[in-house]
Parts: sequence; structure tokens; C-alpha cells
Amino acid sequence: MNTTIRNIGLKEYLDLDIRCAHCHFWFECSDKNYTASGSILNIIKSKLYYRARFRKGDLECFYRYGGKIKAAFTGDSIAGIIIYGKPYLFPGVKSFKIYPPDPEATFIGCIFVKSQHRKMFIGQRLLLSLEQDMIKKRVKALEIIGQRNTVQEQKTAMVPIGFLIKNGFYIKKNDSRYPLMRLDIQSMAFDFKLQEVLKKAVLINKRVEVPGRLYNG
Repeated sequence: MNTTIRNIGLKEYLDLDIRCAHCHFWFECSDKNYTASGSILNIIKSKLYYRARFRKGDLECFYRYGGKIKAAFTGDSIAGIIIYGKPYLFPGVKSFKIYPPDPEATFIGCIFVKSQHRKMFIGQRLLLSLEQDMIKKRVKALEIIGQRNTVQEQKTAMVPIGFLIKNGFYIKKNDSRYPLMRLDIQSMAFDFKLQEVLKKAVLINKRVEVPGRLYNG
């Protein structure tokens, strides 16, 4: 069955038959004076966003301040979603020991795939679609909080680090339970561009040296 992936709006998201549409895990924060780290502009935006949440609601503000959600569909059925945006859009991250994430990275709050679709590589396809978007926007990295398999309690929105490592992430800030994982987009963009150059030059079965790297065609 064909799978299509696209960004969706707030109304469509709320109408989805998926538990994440009613989850407020990342929007909960005990710090009433919450401010994000980073530049002065980032701090100001985080203050405005956090205050607006109490007047207009979590999800409406998340979208208004630039938060995005990609959804994967198999036919007319929802298979999974990925929620992402600037780190300050997820104030709940402050409750983790690895705080703060990189304010210039794109933070992934959730990757969720319905159980009946978990052998169809939906999670990988959602990540790949996001990576392609970030390369075009010249975002330097993706970050996400992963969950170790040794953790007994089930935390909403946590993604196993094994899945993340298989998809190119590495541990940026270690923690016995919830490490901060990172995927460097800029280096990926370099690799993609280099591969295109190699193809166009028809450098097949030739040894090509690039500063800091070695490629065998």
C-alpha cells in the first residue's frame, strides 16, 4: 500500500484518530517564568509563547509560533506522525536532566506510529521527510530526547534510542534514562551534494580524495 507524508494543519490534526492529538506532555512545565536558552530573540519569543499558551491553548499556540506536524497516511488511514519545531515550543523539556537542547536545532517532540503499521518503516519515512525539509531550510541539526530500554516506566512521547541510532542519531548529552540525541543535518547535506557531484563527473570505480574524507566510487 502506498504511503504519503505531508504536513497537516491544526484542525486536521485534531480530527485524526490518534492518541497524540490529545496529548499535552511536552507543553507541561512547572516553571511559571519559563524562558528558553539561546539568543535574546529566542528568549523573548519563548516568553511570549509560554504566556500565550494560558490564553489560547497549547496546540493553537504551538502552530501559531511555528510548530509543525507531519503525518503519514496509508491510503485514507493515518499511520503515524512526527511533531517538531523550535525547542522553546516544548517547555516540558526543562524537566529533563539534559536541558537545554541546542536552541538553533529543530527539536522533535514525538515520533508515533500506530502498532499495525510498525513493520512498514513509517517512522523512518517520517524522519527522512523531515531531514529533507531541514536540508532545504539549512537547519544545522535535529535533536530529540531518547529513552533507554532499561527504563521501566512508560513515558509518553519517548522514542527508544536504538531506533534513533539506527537512523543516524548519536548521544549528545548522556543520561541513564533519557539522553539527548542529535543528528547533524549540515554534514548530511554535504554528503548528498558530494554524491551528486560524483555522479555527474561519472567517477565510477575511481578513488576520490576530499579534505577530511575518502570516497571510493
